[in-house]
Amino acid sequence: MSIGNAKIEGSCPGCGAVIHFTLEDVSEQRTVRCDGCSKDIELVDDKGSSKKAIADVDDAINSISKTIKIEF
Repeated sequence: MSIGNAKIEGSCPGCGAVIHFTLEDVSEQRTVRCDGCSKDIELVDDKGSSKKAIADVDDAINSISKTIKIEF
């Protein structure tokens, strides 16, 4: 299990339609397409903060699960 797979909703900067992406999409700086206006939206991970946050949270989840012996 990785927090990077968490689904996020945002708004298209062009038309305001709801767009869907994951934290991993942001950390990999992928491009997503708006279903409303077909605009390509480039996701930016400023200073790698999303990639670091995913790693930190995943490490914390793994540590907690080992402590209480839960496997995901």
